[in-house]
Amino acid sequence: MTWNLIHPRFRRQYYGMNGGGMGGGMGMGMMGGMGGMGQQMGGMGQQMFPGVMQSSKNSWGSFSSQREDWPRGWEQLTNLGIQEAFELGTFLRERYIDEKKLFGPFFDREKVFMQSSDQERTLESAQAVAAGLFPPTGNRVWNASFLWQPTPIHSHGIDRAQDMILRPKASGCPRYKRLNTTDRVKSVHQIEKKYADFFKYLSNMTGNEINGLNVAHLFELGIEIKNGLPQPDWVNGKFGDLPILPTIVALKKKLRLGEFNSPEKGKLRGGLMLNNLITYIEALRDGNQTFAAVLYSSHDDGLFALLSALGLLGDEMIPTAAGMMSAMVSHSHVWSFQDRERTGGEKTAMSVLFL
Repeated sequence: MTWNLIHPRFRRQYYGMNGGGMGGGMGMGMMGGMGGMGQQMGGMGQQMFPGVMQSSKNSWGSFSSQREDWPRGWEQLTNLGIQEAFELGTFLRERYIDEKKLFGPFFDREKVFMQSSDQERTLESAQAVAAGLFPPTGNRVWNASFLWQPTPIHSHGIDRAQDMILRPKASGCPRYKRLNTTDRVKSVHQIEKKYADFFKYLSNMTGNEINGLNVAHLFELGIEIKNGLPQPDWVNGKFGDLPILPTIVALKKKLRLGEFNSPEKGKLRGGLMLNNLITYIEALRDGNQTFAAVLYSSHDDGLFALLSALGLLGDEMIPTAAGMMSAMVSHSHVWSFQDRERTGGEKTAMSVLFL
């Protein structure tokens, strides 16, 4: 099956799986020389990775985690998140440096560009990825007992509303807001009608009024569980035939994916990132100087938006420390654009775009 992408000059031939999902908060892109047909040829790679494991946003009462349970505070990177990001960097090094020889093995500002949204956790995630991607060796070692080296991470700075590429929801697009508000009102109404008794139960258990608008916040209980924080028995129990936590996750997924569930929403939220990607692709195709690798530390909404703009949005949430990897390769002077995703260590071929 072949159909047009948003960009009229490109046509995408979908040949792989669009299952699974990507989560967390980081995205990355790679561009550089890749071998093709047994011959070294021009190429480019790009990756985008969403946020890694972070602490909860706030407390939901006496049963929930408190500020002191999170050493770095609310909505900040956890030690588990740092480890996940470091492992993602190691994966990228093995694939794009050791195997594909796209760049490296050291950071070179003329070949590699790393950019993050201006959030503490994504900036820290980018640093952890860089630590796994560019461990110092040889004359890059400055402390033999501390195998780490600084890597520049770019950001738009304090005005987060200007970062429409990595924080697309910050744009406040009125057209998108109208579309999404209409869809969300319908979804919330349907959810509240279907799950009215379930919400009453959750309200009694949490001590907070739970409804179709805020039930998604309880999704963070899964974050607490993954970070080893104890939960009351009801969290892992059932309400009638409904398993509590899986039902909360399903409702969160329905509301989250609803933000990107149409081609127009994909354009409005992911169009700028897609245009940014296309600019790099065209520069490489036309023989202009560009980076060998571009890596973005973003949020799950940025990754959802790009996948939606590409027509690759699946039906699952994006897990933490996932990555969307895009590579430009040349075989016998025919350029192709390949997407892959990494979800918890899985690598799935997704699509090829012939230029």
